[in-house]
Amino acid sequence: MDDPLLGLLDLPGVAEAVESARRSVDALLWDRAVGRAQQEVTAESALRGAWANAWFDGAEAGLPELRSGAALDSSPIGRVLSGVVAMHAELPSLVAIVGTAPAQALARMHAIVARGFADDSELGRPRSGEVVDDPLRLGAPASAAEVAERLSDLSQVLVASTAPGILVAAVAHAEIASMRPFAWGSGLVARGLPRLLLAQRGVDPGMLGAPEVGLKAAGRPAYVRAVRAYAQGTPQGVAEMVRLVAAAVEFGAQQPVTWIEGT
Repeated sequence: MDDPLLGLLDLPGVAEAVESARRSVDALLWDRAVGRAQQEVTAESALRGAWANAWFDGAEAGLPELRSGAALDSSPIGRVLSGVVAMHAELPSLVAIVGTAPAQALARMHAIVARGFADDSELGRPRSGEVVDDPLRLGAPASAAEVAERLSDLSQVLVASTAPGILVAAVAHAEIASMRPFAWGSGLVARGLPRLLLAQRGVDPGMLGAPEVGLKAAGRPAYVRAVRAYAQGTPQGVAEMVRLVAAAVEFGAQQPVTWIEGT
């Protein structure tokens, strides 16, 4: 099949944003201090990624409280944080799966993060109705009828595309965030997906960078605006979302050095 993602590199600023992000990730991978502390950096990246991911859905906590486990209590916010931390911890085991069976990886991510918030029968399953959670007030999602077809199309693209990994990760994120295939937790899954795909595509195999932290740095208004723009399906909207995610990857790749330095 034709690769629909390659043409996106011709959209304004997309190729440049993807290349700039890739250079930052490459610099991270070659950093000797990061290499010497790779296990610690990977663990810290997963923690900060979960922290930033949950923040978008209103589950806010301090990093010290999250690191100590004090934030993972039985309150609604604590339960969301627990689910997101657990989902991020599972991502390394899904790297091989997402390359051959993306739908299975998405289902596993959702089953972990949505436990306790969605009915057991809905865990890992695309929604059959039109009611979805909307913590960011994105507006109407794709219809349930559209979801099945779009998930199938996305799975085929994720398996077959030869586009740069950062571009693939950005589009996958945008698709899940905009269509919201699950009744609860689609945004949490969407924001964890780039980390997984960057590892699977060999861009950041050790999951050292924290693209979710980059998204948080961009802020909720910019993120919501980009997801809404992508949902409109215009070339300008698609380009805006891809540039945002690429910039988040770049920002997230620049953070581990500061963690090591303790700044």
